[in-house]
Amino acid sequence: MSRVPHDIRDSVIETIMQAKSTWAQKRAMLLKKGLLRSTVDELEILSDTGMVHFVFRTFVAHSMDVDEDLVTLVARLEKTSPPLLTLMSPSLDEVKQAIRYVALTGVTRPIFLHPLMISSHNAYFKDGVCFEVVRRSKRSDILAAGGRLADLAMVASS
Repeated sequence: MSRVPHDIRDSVIETIMQAKSTWAQKRAMLLKKGLLRSTVDELEILSDTGMVHFVFRTFVAHSMDVDEDLVTLVARLEKTSPPLLTLMSPSLDEVKQAIRYVALTGVTRPIFLHPLMISSHNAYFKDGVCFEVVRRSKRSDILAAGGRLADLAMVASS
């Protein structure tokens, strides 16, 4: 989201979160807001509702699956935005390693990655890694969430 001008960031997030709009409609709205086409392409790949969301979000805690899913993501980023891939590569390597460690501990449940972490319940977790623990039968039921709370600490101290 750092590539999105701060003054329109909230509006862009609102657009991305629109459940009833297709990505073609969202793309048109984002371009009207003045975003570069390349930025809109990146947001589509990284958003939870992007065209590759199923392949991208479903990281099962087995190293082979992680490799396959990351290869798909890397291929999309490489084609669309090589500079963003260069920035994200160290983080993607860390995610891959973390998921391998989780698999070694015996976790076999799916692990979902949401790079933009855009939603109303993640408002306080910004500029860092966030996590959620969800109910197995209903992923919209969030049992716990955590992450970098620097923004929340700044709000509480002012």
